[in-house]
Amino acid sequence: MTTETLDVIDVLNDLLAWEARNLLPHLRDSTVFLSWASADERRSVERMIDESLAHQARLVDTLTDLGATPLPATPDIHAAELHFLDLRFALRRVAARLKELVAAYEAAAGQVAGNKRASETVSEIAAAKRRHLDLVTRFVDRAHGNNAPAA
Repeated sequence: MTTETLDVIDVLNDLLAWEARNLLPHLRDSTVFLSWASADERRSVERMIDESLAHQARLVDTLTDLGATPLPATPDIHAAELHFLDLRFALRRVAARLKELVAAYEAAAGQVAGNKRASETVSEIAAAKRRHLDLVTRFVDRAHGNNAPAA
């Protein structure tokens, strides 16, 4: 395995660790505690959660295709407190973490540019994460009194 491939593997494993700390999937576990403004919002969040889980699987597939073993990642221990936050505060935390996640993918894009498979994976997931951030930001705005329609 070349040094370049090993570097790409490190970047993908870092992204996998970022995905493990993504707070968005934890909203599914918080449904008992959080009340959503609309069923459409809830469906949108469910779709984003499913996509986030698929992103993790795609990173694992890409790592495997490169001959690597994905490293285990530790979830964010603070995700448990989402259960005890009002929806508008939980969404604000999710949006902040998504913003960090988007930045991580954008930084990684340049680092994996020499590997077609990894580059495609990172750029496609980054685009989805930007969409997620835009949508969650609209939910945050609405929860804080700005009634702009969400997608």
